[in-house]
Amino acid sequence: MKTQSGFTLIEMVAVIIILAIMAATALPKFTNLTSEARYASLSGLSGGLRSAAVLARAKWTAAQSANLDSVNFNGTYVSVIAAATPGSSVNNMGYPQGQTAAGGTGIELAMDSLSTYTSGLDNGDVAWWPNGVTTSSLCYVKYQSSTGVVTTTPATADLAMTNCV
Repeated sequence: MKTQSGFTLIEMVAVIIILAIMAATALPKFTNLTSEARYASLSGLSGGLRSAAVLARAKWTAAQSANLDSVNFNGTYVSVIAAATPGSSVNNMGYPQGQTAAGGTGIELAMDSLSTYTSGLDNGDVAWWPNGVTTSSLCYVKYQSSTGVVTTTPATADLAMTNCV
């Protein structure tokens, strides 16, 4: 007599139920990846902006001309804060200016690509947020042209889970 091999119907149903429970518990983890990805994108943009600002300042300093109002980034001229600018101080001279008009001449020209972000002006400062973010006031990177400082909002990844949606 030949012996039967394989699974019984009850064993198969039990395995399917266990897999369904495991999938249901793992699904919420994967549905929240959008806000984490947006925050990671903002963190990358923040680092890029800081690097661009410091590089522009270094190029300005290397030129040894306090009145230089732009620096060359591979053929693209980026406007910087010059000594002749009213209200500027020694500490912020040489840093890129914020966006001054559509298309601008400041910090955004020092960046390679900002097409996945939307930008806005705030008293001469420039803010970027990921395309598709519904709460741009809570999820953005801001370049303060008067000081060369870059800030990310929210400041921590924990807040990004709710703010960068």
